[in-house]
Amino acid sequence: MNTALLQIMAQNSCTALIRYTPLNIYFPHQPRNSPPTTFYSLPREIRDKIYGIALVSPSAITVWKGEMKLSYLPPPLEGPHPRPTSRVRWREINEEVTRASLRTLSLNLLFCNKTLGYEAAAIFYGKNTFSFEGDHNWDPIVSWLKTIGDKNRNSLKSLKVDAKRPDQVWQNSRGERVRHPGGSMMEDIYPRHPYLNTRGGAFKYGFVDNINPALEDMFLLLGQRTSKQRVTITMQLAHIYPGGGTNPDPMEQLPECNWYSMELPNLVDKFLDIYTRGSELKDFVEVLWKGRYSRQLLLDEQEIIKNVGWVLTISPIEEDEESFWPGSTYKVPGGVTKYVLRRQRITGVLMAQDPSPYSHTAVYRSMDRYHYL
Repeated sequence: MNTALLQIMAQNSCTALIRYTPLNIYFPHQPRNSPPTTFYSLPREIRDKIYGIALVSPSAITVWKGEMKLSYLPPPLEGPHPRPTSRVRWREINEEVTRASLRTLSLNLLFCNKTLGYEAAAIFYGKNTFSFEGDHNWDPIVSWLKTIGDKNRNSLKSLKVDAKRPDQVWQNSRGERVRHPGGSMMEDIYPRHPYLNTRGGAFKYGFVDNINPALEDMFLLLGQRTSKQRVTITMQLAHIYPGGGTNPDPMEQLPECNWYSMELPNLVDKFLDIYTRGSELKDFVEVLWKGRYSRQLLLDEQEIIKNVGWVLTISPIEEDEESFWPGSTYKVPGGVTKYVLRRQRITGVLMAQDPSPYSHTAVYRSMDRYHYL
């Protein structure tokens, strides 16, 4: 069946699609008492091709995109000095991006009837990449995985998730997590995950990654899948990678901004071990960490990357490889290249990492030492 005919069929309404009678060249004349020919008379592989034309996007479908916003309220006009200030934090969700990524798809096929909806959903969820962008803190991903239900989770094949460095929270020497008085923390304070063990219960003070426990629920839900179709989660990194920032350029003015601990990928590997590798779905959930970075710096830091537990793959040199960071005039040594990180499997006890080595820059003389140190 030619492509033009398939496209015409895919654009029809549900009723017209089901009542469609193929050309006689494909289906010979039927006896008068034979059952009517419908859309379901087509072979399943032809129906799947139609669903693909109607429901598969050439680019990732943005399920959620948001950004954390912060606004300070004016202090009260009356009262003792210094008058307190309050701030309001919220997530601004860009729903237009989601609508735009779905606009060209014939989503009505998902709601025609039980049979057609089931077949169409298998193609929609199995052939598209679903993206979560911006400051998501893992909650929107968990909510979406629950919403689509067991059958659609079974069809999933590709997720793309922004994996920027988690918000930083201050930890004191008793292991308590508090807001640093000079910090710009945006998220709620989350407890340290119980899988992150400490050496004899001893803690060091400083900035640590503030990771939402909802991250575990994401892998719990994926581990409940009964399908043996592999789902690949691409963790999209920004300008730094987990384990990076320990060997900054001597001229770097804010090295603390480029430090990213290994606790996020370490917890991800632990959850994979618990919820997917220990079941019949062994290795059917794959996590890749992808980003763009200076080719020369990646080559220089290969040993560091290996020692913190990564297997690094650097893309071959491309003719159009950029020399500058996107939106910047800073020339990058060796050009900007793509890379992929795979976490080596963790054996033994999972240990919590020490706080940022640059935490001393946030300690000052008048700080409440009992509360913060």
